[in-house]
Amino acid sequence: MQQALTRSATLACRQLVPQSALHPCASRTQRLLPSWYHLTHLEACPATRRMLPEARATASTSTFAASSPVDGTCYVALAELRELCTKSLSTLGYTAQEIAVLLEVLLYAQLRGNNQGIIKITTGGMNRSATAGPMTIERDTRLAALINGNNQAGMLVLHKAMTMAIDKAQAAGFGIVGTNHTCTSTGALGYYAEQVARQGLIGIVFAQSPEFVAPHGSKQAIFGTNPIAIGIPAENSPVVMDMATAAYAWFGLLEAKTAGRPIPSDVALNADGQPTTDPSEVLKGGTIRVFDRSHKGSNLALMVELLAGPLVGAAVADKLEERNWGNLLLAVDPELLGDKDVIKARTQVGESIVAEVIFRLICACRVLQPCSI
Repeated sequence: MQQALTRSATLACRQLVPQSALHPCASRTQRLLPSWYHLTHLEACPATRRMLPEARATASTSTFAASSPVDGTCYVALAELRELCTKSLSTLGYTAQEIAVLLEVLLYAQLRGNNQGIIKITTGGMNRSATAGPMTIERDTRLAALINGNNQAGMLVLHKAMTMAIDKAQAAGFGIVGTNHTCTSTGALGYYAEQVARQGLIGIVFAQSPEFVAPHGSKQAIFGTNPIAIGIPAENSPVVMDMATAAYAWFGLLEAKTAGRPIPSDVALNADGQPTTDPSEVLKGGTIRVFDRSHKGSNLALMVELLAGPLVGAAVADKLEERNWGNLLLAVDPELLGDKDVIKARTQVGESIVAEVIFRLICACRVLQPCSI
């Protein structure tokens, strides 16, 4: 049963409804925006905002065809994908309450073209640890907490940290919560940052992971992909940045291997320290590079390593063997520095200017067909 569901989920991963079915511009623009520049919504841009009602109506009523006449791509309706993932996660032993959280995080990524989505189910990234036990709160104060995940799914542990940080920030203006002893991915950090920002708070999230990434100039993996996410409340919707300090995601390699696709030529090295476009070579003793291929990316990866590692009681060496990975989440009430509504309004102005400029640049470059406005 589990193998059959995994095969079906793998097929769905390859045939997923594209983001264009949910937003007329997102799938085309996201391939052209730098990977480190991620606006969760394009609602700030007047050109795209005017299309949202029609796009949402299309997303909620469309029946997707079995295949595309253009490229032969198959499509899976979102409701079908959700049902398939629910069955897969249930087979892996998660409760209905846990599945609700896991699906939110996984589909947040999948519907944005982020490789932190259902590829995690099909490659064993969501398998429950045989040693998983109840989470325990090792430290808890008015402003801070530390959670021992006891090998529970990373997404569930970080979700708990998020709710605790939000509660503390709403009560005292600031909340910081760390986690340790998780050994599975926490998913797209943008999800947690956005949820914090939707509560009117600033969210900052760091995640540590096993040795997949080499410092600049090295071929030895020392860092994790070590992502960072920041969510800032604005009038229309939060502004969210979600980036890895690595040039490519670990699950991106698995996704590329599963789909039989090459990876970009400058994001990873093989076991001999030479650039490669074959994800299999990277997975067999190779390493991912830092996102900017320079000492600056290495420095940033190191800071995430320290904040989400020793600070929260997670492993600092032999992380893959110790299976004790860490996370750190901060929630800050902007009211500490001024009037919350004024800050949100000024943030919205800044986001609108940037989104409008980027959208017009993309259309002007004629790399894609300009949208009808």
